[in-house]
Amino acid sequence: MAHAISEDGVVLDSHWCSHEYFVSGDLGVEEGSRPDRHETYAKHYPDGYEMEFVPSKMVEKHEGLAQAVKLYNERHGEQK
Repeated sequence: MAHAISEDGVVLDSHWCSHEYFVSGDLGVEEGSRPDRHETYAKHYPDGYEMEFVPSKMVEKHEGLAQAVKLYNERHGEQK
């Protein structure tokens, strides 16, 4: 399961991928891929946004992602 999460902890989209290799394309990180997903992203970021793919081996080390997950957990009353 791959998630597109905003810096303020909102899950904007998700997708079951058969392999991590496909995540960037399936969630629209690769330029020109999945314009349908960008409609959702643009609603959350009307002034524009930049996407970053974080490989699974880097998830726990990525400061920005850690902060987004923390905010998600606070919003949903979850503890890590």
